[in-house]
Amino acid sequence: MKKMGNLFALALSGVVSINVYAQSADTPAVDAAGAGGFGSGWGGFQMPAGGFQMPAGGFQMLEGGFPGFGGFGGFGGFGGFGGFPGFGGMDQNLPPAVDMTTLPERSDDSGFTMVRDLKPKDGIPEAMKFADGKEVSVSDWPKRAEEIARMYEYYMYGVWPNRKGEKVSFDYDVASGQTMTIRIKRTSTDKEGVMHVTVRLPDASKNKMPEGGWPYIVAMHGGVQEQYAVEHGFAVFTLNTGEIASDDNRHRGMFYDLYPYGEDWKEQTGVLMAWAWGASKVIDALEAGADKVMKVNAANSIVTGVSRWGKSTMVCGAFEKRFKMVVPSCSGTGGVAMFRYLSKGKTYDFSMLDGPASYTYGDNEQLHNLQTTGGQGWFNNKWCQFKDPKTLPFDQHMLCSLVADKDRYLFIIASCTGEDWVNAPSMWMTYRADRAVFEKLGLGEHLACNVHLTGHAVTAEDMKYIVDYFRFHVYGEKPSLDLGKLTTSVFELPVNKDPLFDQFGGTVPKAPEKNAETK
Repeated sequence: MKKMGNLFALALSGVVSINVYAQSADTPAVDAAGAGGFGSGWGGFQMPAGGFQMPAGGFQMLEGGFPGFGGFGGFGGFGGFGGFPGFGGMDQNLPPAVDMTTLPERSDDSGFTMVRDLKPKDGIPEAMKFADGKEVSVSDWPKRAEEIARMYEYYMYGVWPNRKGEKVSFDYDVASGQTMTIRIKRTSTDKEGVMHVTVRLPDASKNKMPEGGWPYIVAMHGGVQEQYAVEHGFAVFTLNTGEIASDDNRHRGMFYDLYPYGEDWKEQTGVLMAWAWGASKVIDALEAGADKVMKVNAANSIVTGVSRWGKSTMVCGAFEKRFKMVVPSCSGTGGVAMFRYLSKGKTYDFSMLDGPASYTYGDNEQLHNLQTTGGQGWFNNKWCQFKDPKTLPFDQHMLCSLVADKDRYLFIIASCTGEDWVNAPSMWMTYRADRAVFEKLGLGEHLACNVHLTGHAVTAEDMKYIVDYFRFHVYGEKPSLDLGKLTTSVFELPVNKDPLFDQFGGTVPKAPEKNAETK
């Protein structure tokens, strides 16, 4: 069994979430955190009130289960802590990661440079320059956005299916009101797939329904403060991503029944993109008539998820333009964090948030960590041929920039402590890079970021800001919180700030000031 890094960060209260990574010498196997903060012991879990919420599905244990537990080969029937959707069942026999660099790279008609021919470059690629180096004007942006999207499809996440080749229908029992069944038929093959979505609707006697119907959240998993959202007038649709695509490198599940994973890059869609596609099917079902049945406004949508589902949330927001607001939480590398910016060894002062005055970051998730047994399936084959992040023709601020639109909003969530792996300072750097892009496009108010103190989660604090931000921008309602807090973070304090943050241009955020809202 390979050496495991930090095992558990223990949640003292609130929702507990758990993230399982592929095990390697420099990769922690499990990070667990809660909305209420971290505990400090290694001797076992402190159970939050009410115990753990255990959805069906079970844990999939990578490379033989957790080491260091006296012979545990995996937790067996655990279904993911805090509402996370299990991991497809316990499975200790995943195919090993394939070293794609040993395989010949086939030429194709994509028009893109082969991975083997990409040369390392210093600095960070610019979103506002075309691949040929030409500056991008505001009127050029749709063309540049298309170029960026195609690069991500070709080199990283795989192909986003064209929904025009699908027919979507739904079943929903109004009396029980708990589950919506969505059926997808691929018209070119007549193959059909089925997915099930948990439904929670607001109480009309306690909330005033906006004109056109309830706004809604599509959650990649449970444990994202659904109760607060529902109590404040949002419908919540929760996916079971395990039935959409298995969280491994086998390419199994309903999505791959419809779109089999092939040898050609045009036939390859990674798991993160597959889950994102699944989230988009909720919109398809609403547009097919479920909106009228449930009194939901199909246009007023939010998509969110944490960790690997945070990565998928960001992919979804980049490729599914119908989501009005995109909320990736603690997504790390492959999501919002830049590949080219590491915080390992850097020390920060989080005392302003009632955290430690001196906190030094440990290991960060990096490119090679996304090419292991556990991460390889999230991407296409091309991705696994990269070995040097300097050869990437993009970085993650460019993925985030694909949300830039007059009718859309990006709301990034990061966490200061216990989150070394997902690299919050790098996610803040992405925010700063995208701030310059959004402002150039006249969309400066369409970008937000909340950096909470601790919790690998959408915390209660996060959800309060999400609800206020959405209602202010979409309905024009006066917020109860200071939304200006979402334009700065603890990483802008002089003691913490990296001068590199200012390299992108755009408005330089003011350092935050401490008050009750920052806690």
